This record gives sequence, C-alpha cells and structure tokens, in this order.
Amino acid sequence: MSDARRLKSLEGENRRLKKLLAEAVLHNTALMNLLEKKRLTPAARPLALERLMAEHEFSQRRACRLIGCDGIVIY
Repeated sequence: MSDARRLKSLEGENRRLKKLLAEAVLHNTALMNLLEKKRLTPAARPLALERLMAEHEFSQRRACRLIGCDGIVIY
C-alpha cells in the first residue's frame, strides 16, 4: 500500500509542476511578444497591459504582475 500512496503523491506533484511550467512558458511567450527587443517605458505600460489582456486573455492583475507595475487603471 505504501508504494501506491507514494505513486499517487508523485503523480500529484508531477501535475502541480507541469501546471507551473505551463504558466511560466505562457508568461515568457507573452513577454517575448510584448517586448520585441524594446524596453518597456512607463508611458507604454497601459498599452502593453491592454495587449496582454487582449492577446493572451490575462486579467489586469496578472498582466500588471507580469510587467511589474502597480495597478494601472485602464479605461
């Protein structure tokens, strides 16, 4: 029985790690598309937020966290 429990535990950990990896890859892809080898200026952040939210269907909170800004309100 302990082998079955261990296997189930490892499968759960594997599932969790795969989810973390998928989110990291998604964030990296979104940032690569967004930055396109240009530095993100403060004036460009609202447009970048809109683009992340539209193209990658991120929430405003997630997009802000990704580009490192504090809650810019988009109208």
